[in-house]
Amino acid sequence: MIVRNKNPERKKKGLLKEKTIPKLKPLERAAQDVLKNARRPLTTNEVANFSGMSWQSARKHLKGLHRKRKSVHTEKRGTARFWFIKKK
Repeated sequence: MIVRNKNPERKKKGLLKEKTIPKLKPLERAAQDVLKNARRPLTTNEVANFSGMSWQSARKHLKGLHRKRKSVHTEKRGTARFWFIKKK
């Protein structure tokens, strides 16, 4: 005896789990835009100044971008941390 699934959507729910890119917060988007337009890696303080937010907020949102989006990279030089987006 063959039992058919009466609800085809039910079967699809478990199989179609796609990895989605998390949405960005407005300040994360502002920091990302600053990095996209930069010609060189920027320090946290420079990102804060260009985007009009405090240093602490810039650091928080840059870390969030680094965690959510793998395109935002960081590099430490001495005591300064530089942020940049790798161009493809």
